[in-house]
Amino acid sequence: MAFARTAFSLLAISAICWVAGCTRNDTAVVVDHQTEGNLESNNPLGCIDSTAARSTHTPADLYQGVAACVAAGSLENATLLYALAGTYGRFDMLRVTDRSAHQAITVLQMQALGPLPKEKKDGLQQATMKMKEDPARLAASCTEIRRIGPPDYVPRYMIQHGMGAFLPDNGDGLDEAFDGAAAWEQALTSYLNCPTGDAGT
Repeated sequence: MAFARTAFSLLAISAICWVAGCTRNDTAVVVDHQTEGNLESNNPLGCIDSTAARSTHTPADLYQGVAACVAAGSLENATLLYALAGTYGRFDMLRVTDRSAHQAITVLQMQALGPLPKEKKDGLQQATMKMKEDPARLAASCTEIRRIGPPDYVPRYMIQHGMGAFLPDNGDGLDEAFDGAAAWEQALTSYLNCPTGDAGT
């Protein structure tokens, strides 16, 4: 929002100057600063089923797989990958301390799914809702995601997306007191509404 307000202010100033007949030919330049590793995908996926999904796949990898499955009309696979990517994203948000970096998940979704036709995106949304509203299908999805297991990677794609990545003393960007087991359970229950505990494992 701050960027949007700044950009709007620059446009407003330029418009006022034009109306007033300013003679200077200055041009506002917007510079997009990005850090290495921002939103990176080291293992970009095509359309795969859950048996090929690995705990080393990040949301940056998985959302590309979701888009490929949606484009191919394989909504069952797309739905499971979407659920896995979202669960992994929630887990990463719990361990990455820079709150501004958490926007990475929304940006990845937009990058991967944005170019798809509206009817394809609507189909994914409907399939996802049906899965979440069907207790048997939801339980099966939770069981499969538990089988794949919690993330086994450093969430560089997210850490490097935040404002903290520009600071020299940001450390590794991760919560030193992070409890992986508790966070995994929280991600499963808060994002996907999976049964708590070891149910379904």
